[in-house]
Amino acid sequence: MMKAVTVKNLDSLTRERVIELLYETRLIIIENENIVPEKELVQFYHHLGDPVSFDNEYMSDEYANEWSKGYRELIPVRNQELSGYGPPGLFSGGEDGKVPWHLESQNRDTHDDLACFAMRSLPDTGGDTYFMDQKIMYDNLIKLFPELEEHEVDWSNRFAAEEPENDLPYNPWTKWDEKCIKGGDGWNFMRMKDIDGKYLIDKEVKSKPLVTKNTITGQRGLMFPCQTVFNLKPKSDFLFQVLEKECEKEEYQYCHKWKSGDILINDIQHSLHKREPYTGDRLMYRSSIYMPENPNDPRKQFLH
Repeated sequence: MMKAVTVKNLDSLTRERVIELLYETRLIIIENENIVPEKELVQFYHHLGDPVSFDNEYMSDEYANEWSKGYRELIPVRNQELSGYGPPGLFSGGEDGKVPWHLESQNRDTHDDLACFAMRSLPDTGGDTYFMDQKIMYDNLIKLFPELEEHEVDWSNRFAAEEPENDLPYNPWTKWDEKCIKGGDGWNFMRMKDIDGKYLIDKEVKSKPLVTKNTITGQRGLMFPCQTVFNLKPKSDFLFQVLEKECEKEEYQYCHKWKSGDILINDIQHSLHKREPYTGDRLMYRSSIYMPENPNDPRKQFLH
């Protein structure tokens, strides 16, 4: 099973300790006796690094004021179909609340370092979050398949079984939900911005190395989605099948069953996560944090 480190209470955790733990785990679990107030939570995130603040183009003042006390570093994640309110935006999932394996920054040239999740209101049933450790996966595979270092993930078409339908310029959202593209019916993906104020969709790349270097620890690991939603360059059906099978192994996975007040710090550079279906009103805060050590911070001039 994927290793996760548990810490008791937020006030016992320092920035230095977080960095130390990132060398041994992709997931830090903070168990709090009580729900941490929004102000204290945001102050802790600023202590870690620079959290992204999402403007009113992504999240309305009314929504932010009502569900995150106006703190734009906190994205209130809920599902309109289940809760009866809240925009059906990014991270809300399907009608049953389910979200498949993903990494929000997996196909961008620049990326944040940490995704933080803070549970505010538990659902009636379900809603567990699974994590997958792709750093340990890399450690297990690289000696057997050193050619992994030579491959890239091809993002020019998101689905491996599909071929581009035309010769138009690169479009990473071929056959994607039109509501998501146009921002209709409350979808807000197109309006999500990075820490430098630029739209994330404009930062998507045609291809990205399969193996990347962690900007905090310097460790190497895999960065790719699973469930057959990628191609490899150069093409290798064999390695493709190897990676698919590895993703199914429980040794790389951890299931978090939420408790009230839980806060999770996830090193998103070499891990994936997904959410199980749920019932009832579930509210969680999601935050993105850039650490000062990150050379791929888009506000710096030396991007890779």
